[in-house]
Amino acid sequence: MSRQTRERAEKLMALIDEAEKAGCPEAIAYRADIRMFPPKGVRQDLAEAFAAYKQFAATSSDPHAQFVIGFFHSTGLGGAERDQAKATLYYTFSALQGYKPAQMAMGYRYWAGIGVKEVCFQISGLRV
Repeated sequence: MSRQTRERAEKLMALIDEAEKAGCPEAIAYRADIRMFPPKGVRQDLAEAFAAYKQFAATSSDPHAQFVIGFFHSTGLGGAERDQAKATLYYTFSALQGYKPAQMAMGYRYWAGIGVKEVCFQISGLRV
């Protein structure tokens, strides 16, 4: 990594820190996104991303944050407790706000019976 890329990455993280200290809640969400999906020059830190998403979700009802927290609980990624009930809870609240990825995740969970009772439709006596 070049010196210029490293300097830009450090400046980006410093600006996020400054915005967060100034009370900007979106800075917490931005930090979480940066740590989860880092640009070149920024180290991925899934544990920090999980903590930041939880912090942001505690002060907002952001469906993206709720979905990602559900994903962390679903997979155990970043040291999160692997708990399908918590994953279903977070996916549900996100899906109820119209967040398409969460709606898709819940559809799959109902189809596969992950953390919920399996619900299949019967058409002419065939299970679909």
